[in-house]
Amino acid sequence: MMKHEFCERAKINEADLNDEDYDVIEFVYARHPIIDCHKGKQQIADIYNLPGGMRIIRDMVATATKAEEISNRMVSLTNQINELRHQLEEAQREYSDLKK
Repeated sequence: MMKHEFCERAKINEADLNDEDYDVIEFVYARHPIIDCHKGKQQIADIYNLPGGMRIIRDMVATATKAEEISNRMVSLTNQINELRHQLEEAQREYSDLKK
């Protein structure tokens, strides 16, 4: 989501949102597991508009970071599984060739 899009949804002036806060908002929006993939843009804007909303979003960073770490581990493990599957298929082909 672009900064101007967030500001439109949150009904704030883009000049009133500093880049550091927007980076935090974007990080949480993209990674926090409770943010819905379809309604997430409005969800994060609604959270921002709560009293203390930016503090709430900052508190969500730890969970978003943990979710990102888990997702990265899952991708790494999936890649390892795919590589092992490929190695097994190669070994099976080699064995099949020996039987001929």
